[in-house]
Amino acid sequence: MSSFRIQLSWRDPVTGADQQQESQIPVAIGRELGRMPPNLRGEQVFRLVLGHNEVSRYHTLIDVEQGQAVVRNQSTTNGTLVNGTPLTWCFLMDGDTLQIGPYQIAVRLVQPTGSNFPPPAFLLSF
Repeated sequence: MSSFRIQLSWRDPVTGADQQQESQIPVAIGRELGRMPPNLRGEQVFRLVLGHNEVSRYHTLIDVEQGQAVVRNQSTTNGTLVNGTPLTWCFLMDGDTLQIGPYQIAVRLVQPTGSNFPPPAFLLSF
């Protein structure tokens, strides 16, 4: 099981309400719960539903590769932006911002006690 945890924070573009979720990685983000994988490599996937038509049914996956947090766009129409740049895959760093449809999501990696996380420059932040 992954020991990487992530905190995602955003303002709902429809209601204006501030939202925040903290979970273990991997994290799938999309518009339809049933389109996102419930498991990946035997690990439960945290599935975050963003209810807006500019968000694809299964839009983005946050995962761990090479011991670091990464984000992967899932071949979506509107794409995934990291700090304003459209990307299909990249390492995430603490303080990065993801744009998924109209959502601006601040990313923060949460370091478990006693872990050997990569240095802060390589941490994931929403």
